[in-house]
Amino acid sequence: MKTLFFLISLILTSISTSPVYCQGIVRSNDTIINHTSDTTASTSPNDSTDLENDFSPGLFFIAMVGFGFMLLGVGCGIALTFIVVLVLSGLISLGVLSAAVLVGLNKKSYTAGFKTFIILGSLVGGIFLGSAGFWVLNKIMKWWTTETALLSGSIAGLIAGLLFGYTSWYVLRRLTGYIMGKLKT
Repeated sequence: MKTLFFLISLILTSISTSPVYCQGIVRSNDTIINHTSDTTASTSPNDSTDLENDFSPGLFFIAMVGFGFMLLGVGCGIALTFIVVLVLSGLISLGVLSAAVLVGLNKKSYTAGFKTFIILGSLVGGIFLGSAGFWVLNKIMKWWTTETALLSGSIAGLIAGLLFGYTSWYVLRRLTGYIMGKLKT
């Protein structure tokens, strides 16, 4: 196989560098002279193109737009990675992830650990969103003191997070059962 690959590459290299099949460009000090092996076409040194003025603004614009999209994609990737790391470190520091792993190990069930993670994550998220929502509502409407708004928001967020956690666990369990049933058929 190596010998065949070597012979094919040798033949293709020798054909492509043969003066009969290619055109050579000879560069002098200030002009470019095209030498062709074709006898029907002839060029004079005055017909050569000046490669120094070969700039395409439209192509440059498209390249810059593509480069901008690449930078935008890299920036979004960095931002999403930072947000994911921040959320994971917050969950670890609050003990949500550790508690879910311990429950899963204690009950010897991945499902129990995942259920604990979903419910505790919803509780923590509900507390933060509820207190932030009540704080903003209090800043706009000025109904309560700041402490009362934060405490009321935390309690409402705790209840809403608990309801959302159990609801999302039920939906996930039913959805995975449905998908597993479809995969078996």
